[in-house]
Amino acid sequence: MKGGLHTENKPETFESDEEYEIIDWDVASYYPAIIINNERFPAHLGKEFLRGYKQMFDKRLELKPLAKEDRKIKGIVGALKLAVNSVYGKSSDMQSWIYDRQLTMFTTITGELSLMMLIEKYEMNGIQVISANTDGVTVKVRKDLIPKMHEINERWSELTQYVLERTDYKKIIFSTVNDYIAIMPDSTIKKKGDFLTDFELHKNKSARIVPLALEGYYVHGIPVKETILAHKNLYDFCIRRISSRDFHYEGMSSDNKLTKYNKLIRYYIGKNGEKIHKVKNESSQSKAAKKSQVEAGEWLCSVCNHLPSNASLENVNYLYYIDKAENMITKILTGGKRIKNTVIPNQLNLFG
Repeated sequence: MKGGLHTENKPETFESDEEYEIIDWDVASYYPAIIINNERFPAHLGKEFLRGYKQMFDKRLELKPLAKEDRKIKGIVGALKLAVNSVYGKSSDMQSWIYDRQLTMFTTITGELSLMMLIEKYEMNGIQVISANTDGVTVKVRKDLIPKMHEINERWSELTQYVLERTDYKKIIFSTVNDYIAIMPDSTIKKKGDFLTDFELHKNKSARIVPLALEGYYVHGIPVKETILAHKNLYDFCIRRISSRDFHYEGMSSDNKLTKYNKLIRYYIGKNGEKIHKVKNESSQSKAAKKSQVEAGEWLCSVCNHLPSNASLENVNYLYYIDKAENMITKILTGGKRIKNTVIPNQLNLFG
């Protein structure tokens, strides 16, 4: 594949016990290490590019252990990480001065084949690989095979010159390979994709209440309904959608009043509101459908592009968010055989 190695994980839960351990092995700065260890560089920039690149790479590794204790160093390490990782990304960007598709392909394919070599050794020696994702693998290993696992790692690292970093998990819950929540022995939580609750400012935080409820359920054993009904921040119920320039959004109220919105819209699911549709602009040449409903079924959207900080939660339809969270739990319990509950949006006996 051109975009890195990914396993196809079905929804599933893995736990460590007296017989097995769950261990994640990540390759430190994998793509930069591939470029540096194999002395690759954008052809038009020459080998001198590699010298400066390696200096940044080495400096980051040197400072990384100090970052936990010093916020200033942590910021420097973060900036260096962005700088070294951007070389791979920019190598496929035609607008970038680093653009070189051969470098892109060399990096991804070398990364895949190297990890597959490690995976093959694990599997041939009875070590189950439960997930692999671009720069690392997660294994479920019998405790008596741990010395063999370390032997394989050492041989692989010696051969490739890549550094493996270990993380132990007490429990890991997968929705897909890119969506999981993992609990470490010290109760530290690692989250990705559907389970993320903390985001960079520019990322989409839509319906944040759902992963908050899932975390409460899987980490603390709190029913999702309890978390959602007790939550007081309306912003965490809001959903953002953005279309291409070929489309805009339109709302239709119960009294057939039409409101036209731009290509960016924010709303929450309310007891009162309007049906929102994504509508193709008249000037569009797109072959996509002219009109499609944003939220399937009878759910009503309360548009909140300008939401005051003291806005009330009185209109929130909690059923929608409870349904989302419970369907995710059902999907994981059944291994992907999603059983859709019949939910009536205007049901009145929610608290009965």
